[in-house]
Amino acid sequence: MISGFVEFMQNTGVFMLLAQLVTYLCPEKTYEKYFQLLIGLMLLTRLLQPWMNGGLLAMGNEKTGFQMESSIEEHFREVEAILEQPSDESKIVEGAEKMKKAEDITMDLTMNALQSELNEKFADLEPPAGNYRVTDIIWQEGTQKLRVFLQPVTKMDGEKIPRENLEKILEDFLSVTTQYLEVEISE
Repeated sequence: MISGFVEFMQNTGVFMLLAQLVTYLCPEKTYEKYFQLLIGLMLLTRLLQPWMNGGLLAMGNEKTGFQMESSIEEHFREVEAILEQPSDESKIVEGAEKMKKAEDITMDLTMNALQSELNEKFADLEPPAGNYRVTDIIWQEGTQKLRVFLQPVTKMDGEKIPRENLEKILEDFLSVTTQYLEVEISE
């Protein structure tokens, strides 16, 4: 286990060095912030890798966490190849689209991890709050809110938890205020 951790840290260190080299060799400084954003997202994915490989995020997904990380790295290489070619507006737009795909994959990974964590926390609660599970989580760019979809796990006979209590539980779990949280409860 220790040797696996050391290898993981060595690989992460090599990744960070290569990422800095790519950022330094970026042909135009205008792209530097995009590289840094993408590298940061890839590093986050790399740090979450132990949980994605056969862990929580691999359950129920068509792709394992490692395959999703490989997909992000593939998009990064495609963006890098596009940006190395002579400037052409269509190529820049294509590069931006590839970066958007990588961001979407990273957002999916984050939402899946959050959903798994919330479901674990709800499972630890006493009924009636423990009778709910998170079916989906969506970040809404326009409203800057996190939409959490809840569904009762078992049929609840008259004993329902008030919506405000569920919102309070989610506020505590997520450390956010209801200003940034929207809860949808399906029956």
